Amino acid sequence: MPRFLLLLALSAFTFGAGAQSIPDPDEAFRFYLTRTGQQIKVHVEVLPGFAIYRNKLEFAAEGADIEVVEVPRGTERIDPYIGPTELMTGQWQANTRLSPSAEPVTLKVGYMGCQVDIFCYPPQHLTFELGVL
Repeated sequence: MPRFLLLLALSAFTFGAGAQSIPDPDEAFRFYLTRTGQQIKVHVEVLPGFAIYRNKLEFAAEGADIEVVEVPRGTERIDPYIGPTELMTGQWQANTRLSPSAEPVTLKVGYMGCQVDIFCYPPQHLTFELGVL
């Protein structure tokens, strides 16, 4: 049923008035990293009208342990399908600290984003190669 609703929403959005195109998730949600030692800042830029569900953000590392993840608060909302949640919009960053490692480290970020009140993308997964910490 959720898949049908997603397809229905996408069809209405694509073929409705104005026939707007749907941006790829990489265009709607831009992620990039800055690093100082083991401190990793995950910068996020969300297009206007789009949002990321804060409770759907996931951080994992291969080759090191994640010691800290700090994510700012979002705008509280009652989603009809998810329930109480927070939406992350605009520009923001998550701060992480990884344990030292003598081997190459990979940071993985998972998220789910939507065009607010229109449709949601399936969960997305990004991989960032950090090298040795």
